[in-house]
Amino acid sequence: MTHRQSARIAPTLIVLIGLFSALTAHAWDRGVKARGALRAADRLFNKRAYREALERYRRAAQQAETSDGEELSRVQTQLGECAEKAGLYREALEAWSRALGTQLARDDRTGMAETLRRMGEAHAFLGEYEKGLRCLALGRELPGESEDVGRKARALKSLAVVRGALGDFPAQGKAAQEALELFRKADDADGEAGCWVQLAAVSQAGGKFDEALRAIAGAQTAAKRSPNPDLAPIYLTKAGIHRAWGDMRQALATDQEALEAARKGGVVEAAAVAQANLGLDAMAFGEYGRAREALEAARKTFRECGAADDVARMCLELGRLHYFQKGMTLAQAELEEARRLFEASAQPVAVAVVRAATGRVHEAQGRFVEALTEHEHALAAFRAAGERSGVAAEAVERGMVLAAMGRGAEALAALSSADAAGGEADVGWRRWQGKARVAALHGDSNAAAAHYRKAADEIEKLLVNARVPQFRSSFLGGGDRLALYDEAIELAVQSGRAGEALELAERSRARAFLDLLGAGSVNVRQGAGATLLAREKELKEHILALSRRVARTPEAPPAGQLRGLVAEPAESELLAARAEHHALLERIATESPALAGLVAAQPASAERLRSALAADEQALVYHIGDSAARLFLVERRGVTVAKLSATPKELRSLAAVFRIQLEQRIPSEAMARRLYGLLIAPVEGRLRPGCLVLAPHDMLHYVPFAALIGPGGRPLGFERELRMVPSLTASAFTPARPAVAAPMALVAGAPASGAPELPKATEEVRRVASLYPGATVLTGEAATEEAVRRHMETAGVIHLACHGVLEGELPLYSGLLLTPGGGEDGRLELHEIFGLRLSARLAVLSACQTALGSLSRGDELVCLSRSFLQSGCQGVLASLWSVPDESTAQLMTELHRRIAAGDRPSTALRVSAQKLAADPKFAEPYFWAAFALFGR
Repeated sequence: MTHRQSARIAPTLIVLIGLFSALTAHAWDRGVKARGALRAADRLFNKRAYREALERYRRAAQQAETSDGEELSRVQTQLGECAEKAGLYREALEAWSRALGTQLARDDRTGMAETLRRMGEAHAFLGEYEKGLRCLALGRELPGESEDVGRKARALKSLAVVRGALGDFPAQGKAAQEALELFRKADDADGEAGCWVQLAAVSQAGGKFDEALRAIAGAQTAAKRSPNPDLAPIYLTKAGIHRAWGDMRQALATDQEALEAARKGGVVEAAAVAQANLGLDAMAFGEYGRAREALEAARKTFRECGAADDVARMCLELGRLHYFQKGMTLAQAELEEARRLFEASAQPVAVAVVRAATGRVHEAQGRFVEALTEHEHALAAFRAAGERSGVAAEAVERGMVLAAMGRGAEALAALSSADAAGGEADVGWRRWQGKARVAALHGDSNAAAAHYRKAADEIEKLLVNARVPQFRSSFLGGGDRLALYDEAIELAVQSGRAGEALELAERSRARAFLDLLGAGSVNVRQGAGATLLAREKELKEHILALSRRVARTPEAPPAGQLRGLVAEPAESELLAARAEHHALLERIATESPALAGLVAAQPASAERLRSALAADEQALVYHIGDSAARLFLVERRGVTVAKLSATPKELRSLAAVFRIQLEQRIPSEAMARRLYGLLIAPVEGRLRPGCLVLAPHDMLHYVPFAALIGPGGRPLGFERELRMVPSLTASAFTPARPAVAAPMALVAGAPASGAPELPKATEEVRRVASLYPGATVLTGEAATEEAVRRHMETAGVIHLACHGVLEGELPLYSGLLLTPGGGEDGRLELHEIFGLRLSARLAVLSACQTALGSLSRGDELVCLSRSFLQSGCQGVLASLWSVPDESTAQLMTELHRRIAAGDRPSTALRVSAQKLAADPKFAEPYFWAAFALFGR
């Protein structure tokens, strides 16, 4: 090159060098900015602020485009992981795909394997199972990948996740077990916990619930070793196990824990799953408003995450919810959307489940041809998949539709094929119901009645085996189970068998274990395992400590009260502990050898129900069905049945209005006359002088019958003595114990409970005590829970003037507020009352709304008054609403004056109420009709 040429080139080189230096500086500056954004994003990610971190990662990814491959790969990988945590699975997959390309260019096999594993799980969450399996297979096939223990363990765990999503539980269990052993070798606590969760899911799928809970315990033990454990998946799986086992109270409490853990951890997907589960819990409890709110919120989140399968599941559950609420048009719309989504992800079994539900909707609408088509398609799909329980269920549904279409022979053949298919226990009663319908179609009422009885037997077998005894009636009220009893009662009435109709009406009330404890005669702890009893003692001590801590917390809300779907932080731990104790008590009772024989007892016959009445008594037993309401007049000489002129829906509405009118002191005479005409008048001509025993049903439990006004213009409670019973069966099976020899009285009230003061309570206690010489009197600091409980067991008359508290979520924790002390928290709770052995002639609960409780569709009313009856009291006086303590004190004084003089409680209440109403100041039924006598 000549000097002249060099001279010409030099300026160009200088420019190029300058440009290169500028570009290098710019790239270095972008790299510095990318690393800064990445560090800021990492800090937010570690704080679990995933949404905020995501913006930083996106910025870092843009700025790292000119960085070296390793740094770019890391940014893309972290962006994907953060997007996954935020529930944005499509964005996560896009980021991981870019990271995979970068790793491929660098021949980074370790990074590729980890990225493919993550992509596999993300595809599975989105319902793209085949793509997920391909990603996992590619990751495991990479040369040298099997040499790293940790990576192999993670790949196996991801494989378990995908196989579980596909329903391949043996493969899921095998992969999870292999991964668990590898994680143990690597001392990876988080990995171990995740594998235990997978193994728990496998055991649950096989119906091995004890084994599943042991796996959850393994997950919790492993999580304790982790510095930053992800607890939400553990709680979610544990809740699912309790739900499958029927332990709905514990499922609800655990879902609460899962939601709190997921929100605390910022994991959007887990929070949505927990919210969906809370919706299912609420639906099981019949709280449809809360269920709909939770399921719709979860669906919204799943849509934002792009989780089409989970959106479809929420549509299916919302469709079922609308079906239960008789909203068939809404149900059909939700089910159509669920089917469309499941078909898009090629899941034939899920589509079959939707078609089966759609068939039920068509059947309820009377569209039998369409219903038959849906059930036949579902049946074919279940057969193709080898789903025996689905085959059995759909064979029954097909038979039911054919029977409704009048095609009896075909219906019988379909039902017989269901017998051969086997299936779940819950299908059995539907088979007998179908056979009963076919027999009725052929005019064979005797055979139809026999089949209906067998169907009821099958349902009650399920009730006996229910893992949550107090939830048995909610189970009975679910689905179409109560419709079975309605059909059977209608058949019995039409056939002129009033006694049989009464027996069926009584059976439909669920006869839950709280009714069957036999006046406290069964000690459910006797024979219980030492481990269960030790755990109960431990929980009681834990609950007491938590109660004291909550009591010291400023502005603490009442224990157990919920704000939306989640308890306040100050008491969420107490709520969870009480829920666990609640479930444990029920498990102890369920497994009690002493209870087993009693629960399995045969229902009372009509003859036994009639003979349980006194000579001067007649009973009015109500049955509120889906389509008709009936009234049974029961007396020693026979049973008469009448159909009420109002529909069940109308009765529920009228009962609610009447109750509101009385509570709010709105003029109610017209409604009182109307309800008398509906509830009493149909049998009025057959009523004799004497005591009327009332066995309400459904919302009628909340009707103050004493305030109903007959043709003579006087309230029913002034015309005759009244006493309430949960059911005639409960009364027949719970004979009262002999009263104590010396009828000593316990009079307690005005405790130092911390609740608002009852100004007249001390005066009420003084007046009542003066009527019983030698009475034990406990007031103020002396009215401790321990002292009241101890003296109640020897008292002949019990009078408690204090506040009551009702816990709708955990009814066994409803109770009376007394003074803390002596190692007790001051709450005499329902589950504690059940453990007492009382012999009192009468217990008076002069507290707020002590007769109210948790009323389910199956008519199981769990309340304080019933707990005293079942612990041995012959009679309990309780209130339906809050009454001013001045009028209460006056009524109670007169009542006890007459009890002490020898009147029977029903007589004393009748006369005392009339005397109070004679005072113009207290003439309204608001003051005197709230109190009712339960028992004798």
